Amino acid sequence: MTSRVVTLWYRPPELLLGATDYGVGVDLWSAGCILAELLVGKPMMPGRTEVEQLHKIFKLCGSPSNDYSKKSKLPHATIFKLQQSYKRCVAETFKDFPPLSLPLIETLLAIDPTERLTATAALRSFFTMKPYACDPSSLPKYPPSKEMDAKLRDEDSRRLRAASKGNTDW
Repeated sequence: MTSRVVTLWYRPPELLLGATDYGVGVDLWSAGCILAELLVGKPMMPGRTEVEQLHKIFKLCGSPSNDYSKKSKLPHATIFKLQQSYKRCVAETFKDFPPLSLPLIETLLAIDPTERLTATAALRSFFTMKPYACDPSSLPKYPPSKEMDAKLRDEDSRRLRAASKGNTDW
């Protein structure tokens, strides 16, 4: 397994610290970054290097606890030492977010992957709150726009034109 499974800006701290055994927590971290980015309108932690990315993460999400560092046994945790300790400031940074989104972002951006929500819990916490999503039948209907669908439509219309030209010659 590689630690380079996710674009740097959305890579969780455990991968940056050398984890090779990981699970859905990696994706949940990325989802938290993307949700925050959507609400802010710009990338949240655009690091240029792995070290800079870790600093951005710890500045927002707080320095890892000594317990986490000991129990995680991540290969680079002993090499990477912060020059200062950071306090978690997710709630303060995102204080203008919709109130119901903050608890979700807080848990998705937990330094310890075992403290992140499961995907099911994240969906339940965010997508089952009022106001509910609209009834899908009330959404507008658009013709398919995928390249393959467009190609098939073009071929069908060419066949119809060719068939109609053939019928006019009679």
